[in-house]
Amino acid sequence: MKKLCSVLTIVCLAVSFAACSVSEPASDGTNSAAEATAVPEGYYEYEGVSLILPEGYLLDETGNVPHANSPDFPDNPSNVAFSKSHQDSIDNYSEKIYQQHYSANMQGFEEISKYETIEIDGIDTIHMTINVTLNTQPWVLDQYILFLPDKCVAFTFSSTTPEDASLHQASIQTIHVK
Repeated sequence: MKKLCSVLTIVCLAVSFAACSVSEPASDGTNSAAEATAVPEGYYEYEGVSLILPEGYLLDETGNVPHANSPDFPDNPSNVAFSKSHQDSIDNYSEKIYQQHYSANMQGFEEISKYETIEIDGIDTIHMTINVTLNTQPWVLDQYILFLPDKCVAFTFSSTTPEDASLHQASIQTIHVK
């Protein structure tokens, strides 16, 4: 149980910090964020779970955490991150567990403003909305943790503007388990 919480905290922190930092220009003068891959028609599949990325988002699979940045990155650090962990049961988790873990381990954590258990294509899923402030920038993280038979897969939608939150909501509606 602690392992999944730790993995998800690391993902939230890694992507948020990476998104907050400005990419250094490559030796040829281009921005490394611009070298990310455009996904055909916005479709992306990660570990048997698919979705349509928000319009214009660029996929970056070069680091430890695959993620898709907003088309205005680094000026707009909103992103979607993907992670996986070992198989587990949704029954091992509660809002209180995540609240305690995130408040102790996530820099800038403010609150979990929404916590619910839902199903996506018959798969038990936790949905949390997490409010964080990093370097005076407020963030809203919508995290979906799918408890698949052989692993847990998490999608974290990190928004810095209401417009990005709206784009993310449209993408969330396309999550599908293969």
